[in-house]
Amino acid sequence: MLGVFEGEGLRERWRVTTEANRTADEIGSVCAALFGLAGISLGEIEALIVSSVVPGLTRSYEDLASKLFRAKFYELTSQMETGLANRYEDPASVGADRIVNAVATGRYYGFPAIIVDIGTATTVEAVDGDGCYLGGAIFTGLNVALEALISLTAKLPGVDLIVNLPGPSPRTPPTPSVAASSTATPAP
Repeated sequence: MLGVFEGEGLRERWRVTTEANRTADEIGSVCAALFGLAGISLGEIEALIVSSVVPGLTRSYEDLASKLFRAKFYELTSQMETGLANRYEDPASVGADRIVNAVATGRYYGFPAIIVDIGTATTVEAVDGDGCYLGGAIFTGLNVALEALISLTAKLPGVDLIVNLPGPSPRTPPTPSVAASSTATPAP
């Protein structure tokens, strides 16, 4: 997920495939094209805040910030102050993607919440009513599971998995079912 914020508001957002070996130049060309289509100048970008669980990509984004955008670079980690109390047994082991999902859910919907993010992996997170991240689970993602089924079964034909979830856009408020590319369901 790639987004451009103006102040507190989301100006634009795009879904971009994660490719672990992309260089800063490749990411920059994608950003330049998408920003150009949206009428956003590269010079408008003041900072890059990156939540990544792919170390090589994090380095590429840091290079992108300094070389193309000439902007500040911030890497979101589980140790960063986000307003979310991380009560997981080993807080440093919680991925930045999971922290971002929890923070976004709290901002848009409040807590308590169960957060489900369906991507390469499917993650499920729990946050209590006091905004304490309690932990969660990581499962095989839908595409990975589908690829395994197709490759390991003799008669199961290949099919395209198309997921078209509603989501927040710069023009509409977030729906109760989606936050930061995650399905979010407030706990009772």
